[in-house]
Amino acid sequence: TGGGGGGGGGGGGGWSNWGPEPAFALFRKYEQRDLKERLASIPVFTIVNKHGSPYLTQKNGIKIMMFIDAADAEAALGEMLQTSDERMDARIQCMSFDRAYRLARAGPRGSGNMHEDGSERMMEYVFSPPTKTMSLIFQHMKPKNLSVNEGATSGLPGFEVPGLTIQRGKERIRPIFMSYADLIDVWADEREYDPSMPEKPPLIEVVDVLALCIVHETKGTDFPIQANLNDYGIVPGSANLDFMNSIKGGNMQGGNKARLHVRM
Repeated sequence: TGGGGGGGGGGGGGWSNWGPEPAFALFRKYEQRDLKERLASIPVFTIVNKHGSPYLTQKNGIKIMMFIDAADAEAALGEMLQTSDERMDARIQCMSFDRAYRLARAGPRGSGNMHEDGSERMMEYVFSPPTKTMSLIFQHMKPKNLSVNEGATSGLPGFEVPGLTIQRGKERIRPIFMSYADLIDVWADEREYDPSMPEKPPLIEVVDVLALCIVHETKGTDFPIQANLNDYGIVPGSANLDFMNSIKGGNMQGGNKARLHVRM
């Protein structure tokens, strides 16, 4: 089936709605971009104090939680403010997926807190899987066209329609959506321009975005995945882009929907 004829995306296949492109990547072909360039415009959220220092959680060791979904960060912040008057200065801070990925990959580090025996307690940065996505995957009546790849739920789930590509200049790129709702919205938009497309995507695969990033970074030495990853692009959730703009002083306009020209 074909898609992506009409006006669903605006210039460049709607790529501008994925978030601002990093300046160092503007003139480089997408297939030539390294992992840093691919992740730079995707927001991740942490909870920090007024000085910008992250709050720690003591669950199963000392951890700094990094939230893929802004809604999860807001929920965690609300719970924190209700349970401790000492944390009234807590707020949500945005960082790039690239920085969050590097912090997580660096592993445990010293926390500055000491055990009773005098040794330093270790801490690590960890991703918090999106609550809404995990609920969708594990709910009893999950969509019949949803196929969960092995290991996807132990990392960061993303959604991909096999064969679906977007047009960006002269390149075609394979999108992996961080938001299931965005994927469904894009599909519905494109059907308005190409009614021959199925009413719903015939198959939606849930993939581990973290594993794909590691494979891309290490050229496949850490994971036995045999695939060409030069053509994939991670699409941040539109709600997260809206939230990112709001905490950076922009207006929360709801205009960051990932509209794309697609083709099967």
